[in-house]
Amino acid sequence: MKTLQISVITVLAVLILFSYHVTFAQNVSSSSNQMPPGAIKTPNGGWITPLQTTENGKNLTIHYETGIPVQGNYLPPGPPPIIHMDIKANSEVYQKGDLITISGKEDNYLIQKYGNDLTLSIDNSRTRERWCCDNFQSSQEGTFYYSFKMPDIFQSQDNYNLRVSPNNSTDQYGVGVLYYAVLPNPLVQLRLGISTLDVECRVNFIHLIKSEDQSPACVRQEASDELVKRGWAQSVMVPSKRAPHIVKPLNPINLSPCETRYEGKPTSTSTVYPNGTVITTGYVPVLYMPQNSTGMICVNYTNVNQQATAQIRIFEANNLSRQADIQYYASPDNISKGNSTVVYTISTGNQRGFYGISFFCGGMPFAVGYDNQSRIITDDFPWIGQVFHCPSMTYTYKISGLHGVGIYYIKTVSHEQLSYDIQNTTITSYSMGTNSHNATFSLHIRTFDKPARFWFDYKDSTATKFVKNPGFKFGSDACNWDVTDNSQMQNTPWLRIDGIHVKENSVSIPANSNGTYTFSILAENLSDGYYGLSPVVYGATTDVSSDDAGTNYIAYNFPLVTGIGNTKILDFSGTCLR
Repeated sequence: MKTLQISVITVLAVLILFSYHVTFAQNVSSSSNQMPPGAIKTPNGGWITPLQTTENGKNLTIHYETGIPVQGNYLPPGPPPIIHMDIKANSEVYQKGDLITISGKEDNYLIQKYGNDLTLSIDNSRTRERWCCDNFQSSQEGTFYYSFKMPDIFQSQDNYNLRVSPNNSTDQYGVGVLYYAVLPNPLVQLRLGISTLDVECRVNFIHLIKSEDQSPACVRQEASDELVKRGWAQSVMVPSKRAPHIVKPLNPINLSPCETRYEGKPTSTSTVYPNGTVITTGYVPVLYMPQNSTGMICVNYTNVNQQATAQIRIFEANNLSRQADIQYYASPDNISKGNSTVVYTISTGNQRGFYGISFFCGGMPFAVGYDNQSRIITDDFPWIGQVFHCPSMTYTYKISGLHGVGIYYIKTVSHEQLSYDIQNTTITSYSMGTNSHNATFSLHIRTFDKPARFWFDYKDSTATKFVKNPGFKFGSDACNWDVTDNSQMQNTPWLRIDGIHVKENSVSIPANSNGTYTFSILAENLSDGYYGLSPVVYGATTDVSSDDAGTNYIAYNFPLVTGIGNTKILDFSGTCLR
């Protein structure tokens, strides 16, 4: 038996050049008739060993037996496997006691076949020990976040596989992590294949980048400022991707790592005082975090357009164009089409001050180094109350929850002196035949220290025409209506009120008096169809010009039907509160 040394390059070249290839073992030697271990017996009684790599991994060794022909086909590789679930861990390396967070998304194939129930198992790459199981769910869209501690049976330093599989399925999708009793130093982590930005530091140490060679360093928090001042390290702190603040979701349906629900406080308005004063109490929410802490903001998105990049901007409160030296990352890093949740992890480092967080345009107040016992006022955020001119937004968003981030409410109180008060509006609507309809609105008004006059606004009042029955639905009161199908609105929906006859007489009401202003809308020359009326009335005290008069929206999508079916179904009377 002889050994033929063939270089890997040569073998690969042959495999690439010939998709179909026949090989024969030539009659070279008959020095041995004993079949070696691992050999394959041929039909003619001979044997052949498979291709084997030598110890240095650079060459391939082919063993063959005298006079026994062996032939076979080299087939081209098949298509790559279809991956139905993406999964990743928030870090590549952990130490004992860390909470590990996995996140990912399963596709519609898995959801439709197995549902949203998932199972987590863990095994040791070296010892093959296996732990099972922990159960959780993905969202209806297939995304999931799940946090846990390493089971007690896995406390040794090793490589571990975190595997997720749909319930009742043998499919498994996994990610590997390194686990240590104590995290190794940055250079050891680099040798393990961990990138510079993914190196992790022990508790109370800060991850900095050395200025001279861009290598990672873990330094004590109290020494980090001095090292940056000396130029030994760059000023930007690399945030940890490990999640010491993440806990298992309290609500298993929510699946978000943010266990604190984000809720704003509602604005309240007092009754109108006898002198016309109204007191409005509001609350400006301020997000706050301690220094050298990590927190999370969970944001729900609805995106009917193509995938967009998930990003926020953190800026200095006194300079909206200046980026704050505060790090964050998004998981996932894109806003997918449909409904999705993005978790923004923010690391404050040693910063302290007032900032703003912008999720699209404008900004939300953000305080670092403060807490709920601090004194925070609106003047700390000079842009509050400013008007921002924003581009068209291709998606909508809402903060759903927080973790490691608190909410401080700045109380605001404003006093407004009313010129008049529209206390309520009564409406009477009735059909006058198949092709005509009448709606009469009466505004009951109270004036204060000055007389006031009222008249119908022909310019801003509008009527919406619907292509077919939009399904009018009674809204908050008799004046304001909803429609069940806005898509049936005509392509050029807003029709000026000129197509409808308005009967009204402007009225002046003396100071400190009660009065009524009435107008009627008569539709009799409109084309057959469904309309939604949105009338507007102007009001002003006698010392205010008509151009500066106040705009009063009396109704929205008030239904009017002409020439179609039984129009009397919308005949009614009611009162609308202001």
